Amino acid sequence: MGSAVEWYDYGVYGYLAATIGVNFFPSEDPAVSLMASFATFAVAFVIRPAGGILFGHLGDRFGRRPAFVWTVALISAATMAVAFLPTYATIGIAAPILLVLMRLLQGLSAGGEVPAANTYVLEHAPGGRRGIYVSWISVGSFGGFILAISTVTLCSVLLGDATMDSWGWRIPFAVAGPLGLISMYIRRRLDESPAFEVLKAEERRPIAPVSSVLTHHRSKVVQVAGLVTLHNVMYYFTLTYVFTYMSTELEISKGVAQASSIVVCLSATASILTFSLLSDRVGRRPVILGAAVVTGVLAYPLLVLMGFGNEFIAIAAHSVFGVLLGAIMGGTLSVYGELFPSSVRVSGYSLSYNIPTALFAGTAPFVSTWLIDASGNVLAPSYYLFFVVVVGILAALSIRETSGRPFPAEERVAVP
Repeated sequence: MGSAVEWYDYGVYGYLAATIGVNFFPSEDPAVSLMASFATFAVAFVIRPAGGILFGHLGDRFGRRPAFVWTVALISAATMAVAFLPTYATIGIAAPILLVLMRLLQGLSAGGEVPAANTYVLEHAPGGRRGIYVSWISVGSFGGFILAISTVTLCSVLLGDATMDSWGWRIPFAVAGPLGLISMYIRRRLDESPAFEVLKAEERRPIAPVSSVLTHHRSKVVQVAGLVTLHNVMYYFTLTYVFTYMSTELEISKGVAQASSIVVCLSATASILTFSLLSDRVGRRPVILGAAVVTGVLAYPLLVLMGFGNEFIAIAAHSVFGVLLGAIMGGTLSVYGELFPSSVRVSGYSLSYNIPTALFAGTAPFVSTWLIDASGNVLAPSYYLFFVVVVGILAALSIRETSGRPFPAEERVAVP
């Protein structure tokens, strides 16, 4: 539930990127407005490593639960504030500055959300079921994206495009407030993770967990970062960018693009549950490598199919991207925490997750838009996907298998 709220807040901006561009970054060239909007989308990722350090320290020193209670409070407040921002037409350059500030607060929160929430679930899961347990966090995130696109779609249908572009876009952002209060109520009632309770009882909580990670676990940070690059570029490409790609580059109606986004979230949900179960049985590495290779092979043909001019084929191709995304996530999500000991798990996860996300995933919509604008080729984003596939394959080959195995040594007494 909490993850759904968190990623509703994050997803709304992506689905309203074109409208945001018009209201906050006006330009005679629509491509410039769109790139400026996506650049602001990417800004939230720049600060995510700082959020990871902050909430990673909080999670390893004071508990997993406080970390993800505060992340959802922060992102909900920042998202709701966007609903009340004046536009460029009203206050000029101050408008995009305020928007960037809210995006920075969203990014700070998101930097701690995934590591803290996934660590919490991972530390409650039985040894042979960690993959499927952790995958439910991402089912929540897909639910958040479905809620975001459904809210945007409903507003568009009821208000019409002209009203939506004028002021209706504010409503989906305003919804974040009550959703955040519900999520905070749920999260505050949870018990702390058993692994952290053992660390606390045995007084093994590090004073500076980030420093400990950088001193003793640098190789693991690099390995996880490679996997995260593949996972999150595919995530934001599939769930955020393709919606805009379909409506702007392929001239598919917004209604069809919105329907496609819902279908792709459903296909990704089914896929991640299937492949996380498979990773618990056959191992993380085979699932990751298989999903990465198939993604590299199909990325270009899928974009070709999307451009055929047939809406049903476009939605089908988009849904295949969702299946591939779910397969990648089904193999990777539990690995991020399984490689680190409990004393620094949130911090290690945060550093290795947020740095590559800031460098590559957050810029995926911007880079994809720029590649098309620079080359004149609507298939150019597939080259970016091929690059991250290679990175992901190299990382998967370097890690040890973690499925069904105990956590690093200090963890064996912490989790039954």
